[in-house]
Amino acid sequence: MKTSTWGYAAQLGAALLCASSFLSSAYGQPIVTVEDSARLSPLADSASSALVAQLQKLEQRIKSHPKDVQARFKRATTLIQLGREREAMAAFQALIKQYPELPEPYNNLAYLHSRHGAYEAARGALETALSANPSYPLTQQNLGALYLQLAAQAYQRALTLDRRDTLSAQRQQQISSILYNTPAHPLTMAPAPAGFK
Repeated sequence: MKTSTWGYAAQLGAALLCASSFLSSAYGQPIVTVEDSARLSPLADSASSALVAQLQKLEQRIKSHPKDVQARFKRATTLIQLGREREAMAAFQALIKQYPELPEPYNNLAYLHSRHGAYEAARGALETALSANPSYPLTQQNLGALYLQLAAQAYQRALTLDRRDTLSAQRQQQISSILYNTPAHPLTMAPAPAGFK
């Protein structure tokens, strides 16, 4: 099955967006994850209105509780769902600056980089997340998915240079099979339920 680079990026992005672990008890609150990465498709008006209302509530909460890391993370993920990716990037970068030990903001920053094909920036964010918290399994999974994407691109470039390169064709097909044709799809992960209300 032949899949475009954008297809790879969209599926990788869905995986990277699923930040699913909790903040350490030092912060007293679980970090909120994106509740459903399926919202990356165009939003219906009612869903969009609900997201705008959610964003307004979160901004009010942050105004009165500026150190509420859970609300700040949820705001950033809501910005992604609204298509306001530059603002979301800035929000994740601010969280990283204030809480460099948390892997979730790096994870979602990597997601945003990957959506725009900036795979090296995504890799840097994920590797920094691993340095901050080596026991965060989602970062390892996402880094593996990213390496598969980078490998698929490298084999595609090799095939562009030499169409008779059967080894690259075979390896690209194997990677495609891993990415798309397995029952336990490595790039579609169920996010943890959000604890924020």
